[in-house]
Amino acid sequence: MAVHQLISIIIPARNAESHIRACLDSVLLASQDVSIEVILVINGCSDETAEFANRYCAILNMRAYVYATALGPAAARNIGIRMAKGSWLYFLDADDLIPEGALARHREFMSSTRADVLVGAYIRVASESLRSSHLLPGAQKFDTANIREYILKYVNEPYLYTMPVHCWGKLYSRYSVLSAGILFDESLDQLEDVNFNFSLILRGLSFEYTDEILYQYHINLSPNSLSTQSGDAPNSLQRVQVAYMPIRLLLERWEASGAITDSAAHLKHLFATTSLLWLIRAGRRFGGRNWQSCKILVDQIVGNPDLRAAMTCYREMPGTSRVIPYLVKLNLPHLLCIYFKINAMWKKFSLQLRLKIFNS
Repeated sequence: MAVHQLISIIIPARNAESHIRACLDSVLLASQDVSIEVILVINGCSDETAEFANRYCAILNMRAYVYATALGPAAARNIGIRMAKGSWLYFLDADDLIPEGALARHREFMSSTRADVLVGAYIRVASESLRSSHLLPGAQKFDTANIREYILKYVNEPYLYTMPVHCWGKLYSRYSVLSAGILFDESLDQLEDVNFNFSLILRGLSFEYTDEILYQYHINLSPNSLSTQSGDAPNSLQRVQVAYMPIRLLLERWEASGAITDSAAHLKHLFATTSLLWLIRAGRRFGGRNWQSCKILVDQIVGNPDLRAAMTCYREMPGTSRVIPYLVKLNLPHLLCIYFKINAMWKKFSLQLRLKIFNS
Protein backbone atom coordinates (compact mmCIF):
# COMPACT_ATOMS: atom_id res chain seq x y z
CA MET A 1 0.00 0.00 0.00
CA ALA A 2 1.08 3.60 -0.53
CA VAL A 3 2.82 5.46 2.29
CA HIS A 4 -0.08 7.91 2.58
CA GLN A 5 -2.23 4.99 3.80
CA LEU A 6 0.32 3.75 6.35
CA ILE A 7 -0.79 3.84 10.01
CA SER A 8 1.97 4.16 12.62
CA ILE A 9 0.95 2.40 15.85
CA ILE A 10 2.94 3.75 18.81
CA ILE A 11 3.09 1.62 21.99
CA PRO A 12 4.98 2.69 25.13
CA ALA A 13 5.76 -0.37 27.29
CA ARG A 14 7.18 -0.64 30.78
CA ASN A 15 7.15 -3.96 32.69
CA ALA A 16 4.42 -5.18 30.36
CA GLU A 17 5.33 -8.87 30.05
CA SER A 18 1.95 -10.00 31.43
CA HIS A 19 -0.09 -8.31 28.71
CA ILE A 20 2.17 -7.28 25.80
CA ARG A 21 1.45 -10.51 23.89
CA ALA A 22 -2.32 -9.98 24.05
CA CYS A 23 -1.82 -6.38 22.95
CA LEU A 24 0.34 -7.32 19.95
CA ASP A 25 -1.95 -10.22 19.05
CA SER A 26 -4.82 -7.73 18.83
CA VAL A 27 -2.70 -5.52 16.55
CA LEU A 28 -2.03 -8.53 14.34
CA LEU A 29 -5.75 -9.32 14.08
CA ALA A 30 -6.78 -5.69 13.57
CA SER A 31 -4.19 -5.06 10.84
CA GLN A 32 -5.65 -7.42 8.23
CA ASP A 33 -5.90 -5.54 4.90
CA VAL A 34 -4.35 -2.43 6.51
CA SER A 35 -0.83 -1.11 6.02
CA ILE A 36 0.77 -0.56 9.42
CA GLU A 37 4.06 -0.12 11.19
CA VAL A 38 4.43 -0.72 14.93
CA ILE A 39 6.80 1.39 17.01
CA LEU A 40 7.31 -0.19 20.43
CA VAL A 41 9.14 1.97 22.97
CA ILE A 42 10.29 -0.33 25.77
CA ASN A 43 11.62 1.62 28.75
CA GLY A 44 12.63 1.08 32.36
CA CYS A 45 11.79 -2.64 32.30
CA SER A 46 12.93 -5.14 34.92
CA ASP A 47 10.98 -8.01 33.32
CA GLU A 48 11.00 -9.80 29.97
CA THR A 49 8.86 -7.37 27.97
CA ALA A 50 11.56 -7.00 25.30
CA GLU A 51 12.03 -10.77 24.95
CA PHE A 52 8.31 -11.36 24.43
CA ALA A 53 7.96 -8.44 22.03
CA ASN A 54 10.92 -9.37 19.84
CA ARG A 55 9.01 -12.42 18.59
CA TYR A 56 6.58 -10.07 16.81
CA CYS A 57 9.10 -7.84 15.02
CA ALA A 58 9.09 -9.79 11.77
CA ILE A 59 5.37 -10.53 11.49
CA LEU A 60 4.16 -7.05 12.49
CA ASN A 61 6.56 -4.74 10.66
CA MET A 62 7.59 -3.67 14.14
CA ARG A 63 10.58 -1.72 15.39
CA ALA A 64 11.38 -1.98 19.09
CA TYR A 65 13.42 0.70 20.83
CA VAL A 66 14.75 -0.34 24.22
CA TYR A 67 15.78 2.17 26.93
CA ALA A 68 17.20 1.09 30.28
CA THR A 69 15.70 4.04 32.16
CA ALA A 70 12.01 4.82 32.63
CA LEU A 71 11.05 7.58 30.20
CA GLY A 72 7.45 8.24 31.17
CA PRO A 73 4.51 7.98 28.74
CA ALA A 74 5.01 11.45 27.22
CA ALA A 75 8.68 10.93 26.27
CA ALA A 76 7.99 7.40 25.00
CA ARG A 77 5.18 8.62 22.72
CA ASN A 78 7.31 11.51 21.46
CA ILE A 79 9.99 9.01 20.41
CA GLY A 80 7.28 7.15 18.51
CA ILE A 81 6.10 10.32 16.77
CA ARG A 82 9.64 11.18 15.69
CA MET A 83 10.30 7.66 14.42
CA ALA A 84 6.95 7.28 12.63
CA LYS A 85 6.83 7.11 8.83
CA GLY A 86 3.08 6.76 8.31
CA SER A 87 0.54 9.44 7.53
CA TRP A 88 -1.55 8.50 10.55
CA LEU A 89 -0.60 8.12 14.23
CA TYR A 90 -2.43 5.66 16.49
CA PHE A 91 -1.45 5.50 20.19
CA LEU A 92 -1.96 2.20 21.98
CA ASP A 93 -1.23 1.41 25.64
CA ALA A 94 0.54 -1.91 26.23
CA ASP A 95 -2.27 -3.27 28.42
CA ASP A 96 -5.06 -2.39 25.97
CA LEU A 97 -6.39 -3.99 22.78
CA ILE A 98 -7.48 -2.94 19.31
CA PRO A 99 -10.83 -4.53 18.37
CA GLU A 100 -10.74 -6.62 15.20
CA GLY A 101 -11.43 -4.49 12.14
CA ALA A 102 -10.98 -1.19 14.00
CA LEU A 103 -8.01 0.01 11.95
CA ALA A 104 -9.82 -0.66 8.67
CA ARG A 105 -12.86 1.30 9.92
CA HIS A 106 -10.53 4.11 11.03
CA ARG A 107 -8.96 4.27 7.59
CA GLU A 108 -12.27 4.11 5.70
CA PHE A 109 -13.72 6.92 7.80
CA MET A 110 -10.65 9.12 7.41
CA SER A 111 -10.71 8.65 3.64
CA SER A 112 -14.17 10.27 3.57
CA THR A 113 -13.32 13.27 5.77
CA ARG A 114 -10.71 16.00 5.85
CA ALA A 115 -10.50 16.01 9.64
CA ASP A 116 -7.08 16.06 11.28
CA VAL A 117 -8.16 13.76 14.12
CA LEU A 118 -10.69 10.93 14.18
CA VAL A 119 -12.20 10.16 17.59
CA GLY A 120 -13.81 6.77 18.15
CA ALA A 121 -15.97 5.25 20.87
CA TYR A 122 -14.35 2.67 23.14
CA ILE A 123 -15.01 -0.22 25.52
CA ARG A 124 -13.90 -0.11 29.16
CA VAL A 125 -12.95 -3.47 30.64
CA ALA A 126 -12.38 -3.95 34.38
CA SER A 127 -12.65 -7.76 34.16
CA GLU A 128 -14.02 -10.39 31.80
CA SER A 129 -17.45 -9.97 33.39
CA LEU A 130 -17.37 -6.17 33.78
CA ARG A 131 -17.44 -4.30 30.49
CA SER A 132 -19.04 -1.05 29.42
CA SER A 133 -19.18 0.84 26.12
CA HIS A 134 -18.34 4.52 26.15
CA LEU A 135 -20.31 6.31 23.46
CA LEU A 136 -21.58 9.86 23.39
CA PRO A 137 -25.24 10.05 24.47
CA GLY A 138 -27.90 10.98 21.97
CA ALA A 139 -26.85 13.16 19.07
CA GLN A 140 -23.80 14.60 20.82
CA LYS A 141 -20.66 14.82 18.74
CA PHE A 142 -17.10 15.46 19.81
CA ASP A 143 -16.20 17.16 16.55
CA THR A 144 -15.17 20.61 15.39
CA ALA A 145 -18.76 21.86 14.95
CA ASN A 146 -19.73 20.92 18.52
CA ILE A 147 -16.40 21.12 20.28
CA ARG A 148 -17.14 24.16 22.47
CA GLU A 149 -20.33 22.60 23.85
CA TYR A 150 -18.54 19.33 24.59
CA ILE A 151 -15.52 20.98 26.22
CA LEU A 152 -17.74 23.03 28.53
CA LYS A 153 -19.43 19.78 29.56
CA TYR A 154 -15.98 18.25 30.12
CA VAL A 155 -14.96 21.20 32.30
CA ASN A 156 -18.08 20.69 34.42
CA GLU A 157 -17.92 16.87 34.61
CA PRO A 158 -14.51 15.60 33.43
CA TYR A 159 -15.23 12.09 34.73
CA LEU A 160 -18.18 11.74 32.32
CA TYR A 161 -17.12 13.61 29.18
CA THR A 162 -13.83 11.84 28.55
CA MET A 163 -13.38 12.02 24.77
CA PRO A 164 -10.67 14.74 24.91
CA VAL A 165 -8.90 13.05 27.84
CA HIS A 166 -7.07 10.15 26.18
CA CYS A 167 -4.76 10.02 23.18
CA TRP A 168 -5.65 6.38 22.50
CA GLY A 169 -8.66 5.38 20.40
CA LYS A 170 -7.93 8.21 17.98
CA LEU A 171 -6.28 8.53 14.60
CA TYR A 172 -4.10 11.64 14.19
CA SER A 173 -2.79 13.07 10.94
CA ARG A 174 0.98 13.01 11.45
CA TYR A 175 1.40 15.92 9.05
CA SER A 176 -1.12 18.03 10.98
CA VAL A 177 0.45 17.21 14.36
CA LEU A 178 3.97 18.01 13.15
CA SER A 179 2.80 21.17 11.36
CA ALA A 180 1.20 22.37 14.58
CA GLY A 181 4.50 21.77 16.39
CA ILE A 182 2.75 19.85 19.18
CA LEU A 183 4.39 17.03 21.12
CA PHE A 184 3.56 15.55 24.53
CA ASP A 185 4.82 17.66 27.43
CA GLU A 186 7.53 15.50 28.99
CA SER A 187 7.36 17.38 32.30
CA LEU A 188 3.95 15.75 32.88
CA ASP A 189 3.56 12.19 34.17
CA GLN A 190 -0.22 12.62 34.47
CA LEU A 191 -2.71 14.38 32.17
CA GLU A 192 -0.08 14.56 29.41
CA ASP A 193 -2.65 13.36 26.85
CA VAL A 194 -5.21 15.95 28.05
CA ASN A 195 -2.57 18.63 27.48
CA PHE A 196 -1.72 17.16 24.06
CA ASN A 197 -5.31 17.01 22.79
CA PHE A 198 -6.27 20.46 24.02
CA SER A 199 -3.08 21.93 22.54
CA LEU A 200 -4.17 20.54 19.17
CA ILE A 201 -7.67 22.00 19.63
CA LEU A 202 -6.13 25.35 20.55
CA ARG A 203 -4.04 25.27 17.35
CA GLY A 204 -7.21 24.77 15.31
CA LEU A 205 -6.92 21.13 14.24
CA SER A 206 -10.25 19.68 13.12
CA PHE A 207 -11.87 16.69 14.86
CA GLU A 208 -14.43 14.17 13.67
CA TYR A 209 -16.33 11.62 15.78
CA THR A 210 -17.64 8.15 15.01
CA ASP A 211 -19.64 5.96 17.38
CA GLU A 212 -17.87 2.87 16.03
CA ILE A 213 -16.04 0.98 18.81
CA LEU A 214 -12.40 1.53 17.90
CA TYR A 215 -10.54 0.75 21.14
CA GLN A 216 -10.65 -1.56 24.16
CA TYR A 217 -9.41 0.14 27.30
CA HIS A 218 -8.31 -2.05 30.21
CA ILE A 219 -8.86 -0.48 33.64
CA ASN A 220 -5.64 -1.24 35.50
CA LEU A 221 -6.29 -1.28 39.25
CA SER A 222 -2.73 -2.31 40.09
CA PRO A 223 -1.10 -0.04 42.71
CA ASN A 224 1.79 0.40 40.26
CA SER A 225 -0.35 1.74 37.41
CA LEU A 226 -0.06 5.42 36.50
CA SER A 227 -3.80 6.05 36.84
CA THR A 228 -3.88 4.52 40.32
CA GLN A 229 -0.95 6.72 41.34
CA SER A 230 -2.62 9.95 40.20
CA GLY A 231 -1.67 12.75 42.55
CA ASP A 232 0.97 10.78 44.46
CA ALA A 233 3.86 13.19 43.87
CA PRO A 234 4.02 16.20 46.24
CA ASN A 235 3.86 18.66 43.29
CA SER A 236 1.14 16.82 41.35
CA LEU A 237 -1.47 19.55 41.74
CA GLN A 238 1.02 22.15 40.52
CA ARG A 239 1.51 20.04 37.39
CA VAL A 240 -2.26 20.02 36.85
CA GLN A 241 -2.03 23.79 36.29
CA VAL A 242 0.58 23.14 33.58
CA ALA A 243 -1.49 20.37 31.99
CA TYR A 244 -4.60 22.55 31.88
CA MET A 245 -2.85 25.58 30.34
CA PRO A 246 -4.34 25.08 26.83
CA ILE A 247 -7.79 24.68 28.41
CA ARG A 248 -7.30 27.98 30.24
CA LEU A 249 -6.30 29.68 26.99
CA LEU A 250 -9.34 28.25 25.19
CA LEU A 251 -11.71 29.41 27.93
CA GLU A 252 -10.14 32.88 27.94
CA ARG A 253 -10.48 33.06 24.16
CA TRP A 254 -14.17 32.19 24.39
CA GLU A 255 -14.70 34.70 27.20
CA ALA A 256 -13.06 37.44 25.13
CA SER A 257 -15.44 36.65 22.24
CA GLY A 258 -18.45 36.79 24.57
CA ALA A 259 -19.28 33.11 24.19
CA ILE A 260 -18.87 32.39 27.92
CA THR A 261 -18.43 34.34 31.14
CA ASP A 262 -15.99 33.95 34.03
CA SER A 263 -13.46 31.58 32.47
CA ALA A 264 -11.45 31.61 35.72
CA ALA A 265 -14.37 30.12 37.66
CA HIS A 266 -14.77 27.34 35.05
CA LEU A 267 -11.09 26.47 35.34
CA LYS A 268 -11.16 26.51 39.15
CA HIS A 269 -14.10 24.11 39.14
CA LEU A 270 -12.21 21.77 36.80
CA PHE A 271 -9.10 21.93 39.00
CA ALA A 272 -11.16 21.23 42.13
CA THR A 273 -12.97 18.30 40.49
CA THR A 274 -9.67 16.77 39.34
CA SER A 275 -8.23 17.11 42.85
CA LEU A 276 -11.31 15.48 44.37
CA LEU A 277 -11.05 12.58 41.90
CA TRP A 278 -7.44 12.04 42.99
CA LEU A 279 -8.55 12.13 46.61
CA ILE A 280 -11.12 9.43 45.88
CA ARG A 281 -8.44 7.27 44.23
CA ALA A 282 -6.21 7.74 47.27
CA GLY A 283 -9.15 6.81 49.50
CA ARG A 284 -9.57 3.47 47.72
CA ARG A 285 -6.16 2.43 49.02
CA PHE A 286 -7.14 2.87 52.67
CA GLY A 287 -8.19 -0.76 52.67
CA GLY A 288 -4.55 -1.79 52.28
CA ARG A 289 -1.89 -2.23 54.91
CA ASN A 290 0.12 0.89 54.09
CA TRP A 291 -2.65 3.35 54.73
CA GLN A 292 -0.38 5.75 56.61
CA SER A 293 1.17 6.78 53.27
CA CYS A 294 -2.37 7.43 51.99
CA LYS A 295 -2.96 9.69 54.99
CA ILE A 296 0.12 11.74 54.06
CA LEU A 297 -1.18 12.05 50.49
CA VAL A 298 -4.61 13.21 51.69
CA ASP A 299 -2.93 15.83 53.91
CA GLN A 300 -0.93 17.09 50.91
CA ILE A 301 -3.92 17.39 48.60
CA VAL A 302 -6.34 18.92 51.11
CA GLY A 303 -3.71 21.40 52.33
CA ASN A 304 -2.86 22.63 48.83
CA PRO A 305 -3.54 26.41 48.68
CA ASP A 306 -4.60 26.28 45.02
CA LEU A 307 -7.25 23.68 45.88
CA ARG A 308 -8.43 25.76 48.82
CA ALA A 309 -8.97 28.70 46.43
CA ALA A 310 -10.55 26.52 43.73
CA MET A 311 -13.13 25.02 46.13
CA THR A 312 -14.88 28.41 46.26
CA CYS A 313 -15.93 27.78 42.63
CA TYR A 314 -16.67 24.06 42.97
CA ARG A 315 -20.19 23.13 41.89
CA GLU A 316 -21.63 19.87 43.12
CA MET A 317 -22.62 17.57 40.27
CA PRO A 318 -25.44 14.99 40.36
CA GLY A 319 -24.35 11.60 41.62
CA THR A 320 -21.12 12.82 43.25
CA SER A 321 -20.17 12.55 46.91
CA ARG A 322 -21.22 15.40 49.18
CA VAL A 323 -19.10 14.29 52.11
CA ILE A 324 -15.67 14.56 50.46
CA PRO A 325 -15.96 18.16 49.13
CA TYR A 326 -17.60 19.23 52.41
CA LEU A 327 -14.65 17.94 54.47
CA VAL A 328 -12.17 19.46 52.00
CA LYS A 329 -13.84 22.86 52.26
CA LEU A 330 -13.65 22.65 56.06
CA ASN A 331 -9.96 21.63 55.79
CA LEU A 332 -10.48 18.44 57.82
CA PRO A 333 -8.07 15.87 56.31
CA HIS A 334 -8.10 13.71 59.46
CA LEU A 335 -11.88 13.27 59.31
CA LEU A 336 -11.54 12.56 55.60
CA CYS A 337 -9.05 9.78 56.37
CA ILE A 338 -11.43 8.29 58.91
CA TYR A 339 -14.22 8.44 56.31
CA PHE A 340 -12.04 6.65 53.74
CA LYS A 341 -10.93 4.02 56.27
CA ILE A 342 -14.51 3.25 57.38
CA ASN A 343 -15.65 3.12 53.75
CA ALA A 344 -12.83 0.67 52.88
CA MET A 345 -13.67 -1.53 55.88
CA TRP A 346 -17.37 -1.53 54.96
CA LYS A 347 -16.63 -2.54 51.36
CA LYS A 348 -14.39 -5.37 52.56
CA PHE A 349 -17.04 -6.59 55.01
CA SER A 350 -19.78 -6.37 52.35
CA LEU A 351 -17.71 -8.41 49.93
CA GLN A 352 -17.02 -11.10 52.52
CA LEU A 353 -20.71 -11.21 53.44
CA ARG A 354 -21.77 -11.61 49.79
CA LEU A 355 -19.24 -14.39 49.28
CA LYS A 356 -20.47 -16.17 52.42
CA ILE A 357 -24.11 -15.94 51.27
CA PHE A 358 -23.14 -17.10 47.77
CA ASN A 359 -21.23 -20.13 49.10
CA SER A 360 -23.85 -21.12 51.68
